[in-house]
Amino acid sequence: MIDALRRIRQGKRYMSEAVSNMVIGDIAAERGAARDALSQLTHRERDVLRLTAEGNSSAAAAKVLGLSPKTVESYRSRIMRKLEIRNITGLVKFAIRHGIASLDS
Repeated sequence: MIDALRRIRQGKRYMSEAVSNMVIGDIAAERGAARDALSQLTHRERDVLRLTAEGNSSAAAAKVLGLSPKTVESYRSRIMRKLEIRNITGLVKFAIRHGIASLDS
């Protein structure tokens, strides 16, 4: 308790060991879930996800990958189903959060 008061007086944060352990456990669980989600995707699905997140249309992604636009759309649909994401914005957020694409792309 004294340590907590000292830290607060110094303008620092204080977190009990129990809360700290819970937070660290939650972060580890989220990272594990992210790895599991990514492991569900094939190499080609990751390519489609990256190109989608970079703002490419189905036609543009298809040209890069040597596929038809309809095939790219099928891949995108499958990715969304696997990741339980409902829209393109969600795919973009997922790709950025997991390092598949960046804001600089």
